[in-house]
Amino acid sequence: MADQVITDLDTLRLLDKTLLDDLWEKTAGARAWQRGNARSAALQQLLAPITTPTDSTLAAQVSSAIDRPLLGQICELLEASGSFKIRLERHTLRSEGPDEVKILVPRAAITPMWPMGTNVWIRDLAKIASRLMSAASSGIPQAAVWRQDGLELLMSGVALLSTPAQLRRFENIVKHEGDPHLLHADLWPHIFLNIDSNLLGETDESWSHKQDAWQMLLVYVLDALAAGHVKETSLTASERKLLGLIVPFLAKTEYWRHETSGSWEELPAVRTSVIVWDVAVLDRIATAVQEGRLSFLHEDFAKYQAFLPAPLTGTSLASCCQLLAEAGAKQLLELLPHESPGYASDDPRYRDADAAATYHLLLDAPQMVARYAPAPADWLAGIQQQIVAGLLSLQDPVTRGIRRYRGDSYQGHNYFTHETVARLEAICGGPSGDASGLEAFKLRASVIKPGYEAAWCHPLWQLVGYAARESSRTQAPEAILLRNELLLQGLGALTGDNEWTTEKTAEGILRNIPIEPLRFTEAWLAVEHAGEIRYIPSPHTPLQWCVAEAMNAFSLVWQSMSLDAAK
Repeated sequence: MADQVITDLDTLRLLDKTLLDDLWEKTAGARAWQRGNARSAALQQLLAPITTPTDSTLAAQVSSAIDRPLLGQICELLEASGSFKIRLERHTLRSEGPDEVKILVPRAAITPMWPMGTNVWIRDLAKIASRLMSAASSGIPQAAVWRQDGLELLMSGVALLSTPAQLRRFENIVKHEGDPHLLHADLWPHIFLNIDSNLLGETDESWSHKQDAWQMLLVYVLDALAAGHVKETSLTASERKLLGLIVPFLAKTEYWRHETSGSWEELPAVRTSVIVWDVAVLDRIATAVQEGRLSFLHEDFAKYQAFLPAPLTGTSLASCCQLLAEAGAKQLLELLPHESPGYASDDPRYRDADAAATYHLLLDAPQMVARYAPAPADWLAGIQQQIVAGLLSLQDPVTRGIRRYRGDSYQGHNYFTHETVARLEAICGGPSGDASGLEAFKLRASVIKPGYEAAWCHPLWQLVGYAARESSRTQAPEAILLRNELLLQGLGALTGDNEWTTEKTAEGILRNIPIEPLRFTEAWLAVEHAGEIRYIPSPHTPLQWCVAEAMNAFSLVWQSMSLDAAK
């Protein structure tokens, strides 16, 4: 980034010296990073008998000592400390005529910063809803009150996507014959909405809306319908129309080769982490049609069929789902275990390992692919472990968080400092601004010192959940050890005592603020000052999505440990 866009670098650097001097003084008492140890004294007291010595050669013996009684004590501590608290807000949404719908929404994080503290993401809402509902079925004592909030959140997401403005966006994509509606993200259904002013989605909010969020939500809704948690008779006309637009929308956009921004909301590419959700939602609809459920989908499909590409205009809904799912499955078969490998290695869109690959584990992508594409036996036997290996290759060696991908610049080195923030405001509007354009993506990377990628925590908790499911399924010693080792790493990534971070206030002021212990942060960030590197939690603490992933992970570990005890 050219220095001339910054009015006074010397002033900014003096401000940063003051900011970092203050941060260094305040974080002097924070516990040093040490593998196997918690940053909170209260949590470390529980873990101390099993986490010393911490020599990595003893990792297997150390991690195997975790048992269900200890997990119960840890959960009691976290519950008492407010670690599992997810702040949900009730709002009134006018959706159909004079009727008003009460909805429940989460802000992404508890912070005044735009956009994490001002907007709701459909993706975060969907993941929180799903995790609350999943955790509630585990039997863990803290889970008893989670299911109802999860179900209400889920249907609140459906209400947000089925407002007149949102349905128009879906329908415009299906009906429009020119490129603009297909290529411009601002014209797609909005998965990012200002809570205080735009829940109806009537105002266009510029963002990387082309991603995986609405597909996630509707996978969970279709699962809830199949399980009987949501009754088909309770769906409004608008909600039925939303479900009826899924297949036409995915057909019209030719999703399997359409470039989207993915969960990280960055440079558009053909991404396996998005395709897998597209195939999953098609798979759910295909199953519903086969079982004779959701019969209204046939009428909606017929209504939009004339706008679809020629090969699909004469097919039944069932055949269309099959053909579309096959197209996505073939892409996954070819591209996995990588994220977006269909580009030259020096192309910014190229990506091998990516933290969003946790979705393939969550959705059991290999088996889903095999239903729609001829997957070789050796591929099926090895692809899951390749995905896991790719994720573990992204672990930060200090914090054990998961880097989103190699070379990620978002929340990187000295990210929330005056000089960096001034440069980011010129590039993409702010620290969390939209960097999905090629120029903005490259410029952001150019102003961040490489080698200090943010280490994210919610993918780590997703891995804990995966390892717990695998240990329940196989009861293999290596699966149990992986589950326990990852659990220790997740606990080690909880905030500790004397923890501080830097935030940008609504007035644009950078300030250091304290972070409570035992909080699930979004990521650990590297800060350098006077030749020393320290790691501080992201100002997006707690990240509500991360809280929900951790709740789900604890419930899955709780379940799997009951099988340990039965052996």
